[in-house]
Amino acid sequence: MGSYERAGLGMKMLFWAQIGTIICSVLAVIPLIKILGAIGAIACGIIGLLGLYQAGQDVDECKKAMALTLVNVICSLLGNFFWGTIFSIVGTILSTIVVYFVTIGIGAVLSAVGDEGSAKLGNVTRTFYIVCGIISVVLSILGMIPWVNVIALLLSIPLLLVQIAASILYMVFCYKSYNTLL
Repeated sequence: MGSYERAGLGMKMLFWAQIGTIICSVLAVIPLIKILGAIGAIACGIIGLLGLYQAGQDVDECKKAMALTLVNVICSLLGNFFWGTIFSIVGTILSTIVVYFVTIGIGAVLSAVGDEGSAKLGNVTRTFYIVCGIISVVLSILGMIPWVNVIALLLSIPLLLVQIAASILYMVFCYKSYNTLL
């Protein structure tokens, strides 16, 4: 059993980046302080990347997750200029794969240090994210078809609730991971 302090520090940064992103999302809808929400979201994204870098020093899957997160940022930027829906679908797929890599890699480390409960939480989180990612991609594609897009919109409402639950599970996984590894 090795020391995974860097992975723990990285997961702590990732946890706080997730919390900060939620706060910034709320701020971004308040008219007078939208810009603070946007700046905060960028800062939280950087903190999340630094967390993945830190964890990647101990866990190879987190290195992959960091690289895919950088690709996702580029896709998001390109999506603002052209082919928005296509880049949005690619972003959904990349985000799902990022969570997959983090939960697989950190889950293996948690199992190695004897925290099977948190490792199993990673498995559940990963399953939620994969299912949500697949449904989201399908609904995005259906959303491009006239008349069918109304059904896709209606189905996206319960999906949003499940995605919120998945995000909460991911934050709890990050929290438990850093508490175990530090």
